[in-house]
Amino acid sequence: MWKKEVQDQFDYFDKDGSGIIDKKEFQEVMNKHHSSEDVALLMTDFDKDNNGEISKEEFTAAVANLDHETRLIVENMEAAMTQ
Repeated sequence: MWKKEVQDQFDYFDKDGSGIIDKKEFQEVMNKHHSSEDVALLMTDFDKDNNGEISKEEFTAAVANLDHETRLIVENMEAAMTQ
C-alpha cells in the first residue's frame, strides 16, 4: 500500500485531526460495515501498546502486516470511504 493511501486512511479515521485514532473514532468508522467482534479484533491488531489509541506508526505498521482476511476488511473500509 502506498504511503499516501495509508495517510489518507489514517486521516479518514482521525476525525478530530489529533494525530491519534482513539477507540471511539475507530469504532465509528468500522461499525458501519463490520460486526462489533471484528472491530474489537482489529483494534487489538492496530493498538499494539493497548492504550486505547492508534498512533500513526501503529496504523502504518498494522496495515503493512495485514493478513489476507484483514486486508479484505480494510479494502471494504476503503470502498466505504468513497461512498
